[in-house]
Amino acid sequence: MQGREAAGEPDLPAEEAAPRPKEVAKPRSFEWLGQLGNLITGLATAAALIFTAISVAATRDQITITREQAATAQEGQLTDRFTKAVEQLGAEKLEVRVGGVYALERIARDSPRDHPAVMDVLTAFIREHPPASPFVTNEYGSYPLIAADLRAASVVIGRREATHDSESGLLLLGAPLAGTDFNSAQLAYVSLIDADLTSATIVGTDLTNADLTGADLTNADLSNTDLSNANLTSADLTGANLTDAKLNLASLAGANLEGARLERADLTSADMTNANLTNADFWSAYLRGADFTGTNRTGTNLDGANITGAIGLPR
Repeated sequence: MQGREAAGEPDLPAEEAAPRPKEVAKPRSFEWLGQLGNLITGLATAAALIFTAISVAATRDQITITREQAATAQEGQLTDRFTKAVEQLGAEKLEVRVGGVYALERIARDSPRDHPAVMDVLTAFIREHPPASPFVTNEYGSYPLIAADLRAASVVIGRREATHDSESGLLLLGAPLAGTDFNSAQLAYVSLIDADLTSATIVGTDLTNADLTGADLTNADLSNTDLSNANLTSADLTGANLTDAKLNLASLAGANLEGARLERADLTSADMTNANLTNADFWSAYLRGADFTGTNRTGTNLDGANITGAIGLPR
């Protein structure tokens, strides 16, 4: 210190006078450890995401399997129910057969895919059913006493969901349906060729485009029924009630309408050629464009009828 003063140099602070320690470099291994930790964290996150994705896929697969198993079980139940119901139709006891009919209706409602098969069974049941007997006679006439199972089958067919029918439609050819109640039924496009519908009640029913060729509709009540474009060629409509019925574009060629009531019926452009109209009542009916060529009009009432453009009628 005396030396520095003697030399004329100022004294330095103690901290500057002391020698500075050398900086120690951090080992590079610590940097790698940090990077390794980040890598492990990233791998763990990726593993967690992969595990989650696998778990979701597995859950989805399990749900699919469960649904398939449930569908298979349901299909098996429907098959069992269908088989049992069909067996009931062949039972000796009437109440068991009736139960079978309504069991089939339930299947058709529960499974639209099975609807056509159910209707095929019921229409076959009706076609093969013995004709109604005995007949009941009262002040209004003689009527067939329709069996309860046949009545049940016709009711089910009449109220079915027609949109689920097969393309071929319902086939009731030659069916013994005398005295049947088809009120407000859905029978469009149904084939009733040569069917026995004697004294049947078919009020307010949809029979558009139905085929009733050769059908027996003697004394049947068809009032307010829609028979537009229906085929009634050679049908027997003796004494039938067709009041307010729609028969526009219908074919009644060769049909027997003796004593039939057609008050206010719409027969616009209907084919009546060679039909028997003896004592038929067309009061206030719409006969525009209808063809009456070759008809027997003995005692036919055309009072108030609109015959504009009708063919074969006196002007």
